[in-house]
Amino acid sequence: MDDLASDSRIAELYDLWYQQRERIIQTYSSHLPERVPLSQNEEFKAVRNAVVKAAVGIEYQKGIQTEDYKRARELLYGTDDAVPDPIGVKALLLDEAAKGSGLAMYDLGLMA
Repeated sequence: MDDLASDSRIAELYDLWYQQRERIIQTYSSHLPERVPLSQNEEFKAVRNAVVKAAVGIEYQKGIQTEDYKRARELLYGTDDAVPDPIGVKALLLDEAAKGSGLAMYDLGLMA
């Protein structure tokens, strides 16, 4: 989302959205809330989720699944031989997400 927000067109649209929102708020209050980055704005959670889903779709198409990611999925959802371990999986998923794995990012989002 931060990459998207850095696009000048997206930044311009987000600023316009904020201007309109602030006009509405000023109708009822003189206190305007602090502006937050697009990636942290809860109003755009659905957009963030759509971006992550699109990234996951791209990775599935590429067939990118590391052994660490596969192990993390086993820990997350369990297998016939193992029970889920949501605490142990977080470190693996964070590591995979840091490497750019949209699949890991998506799973972390589901855990939140």
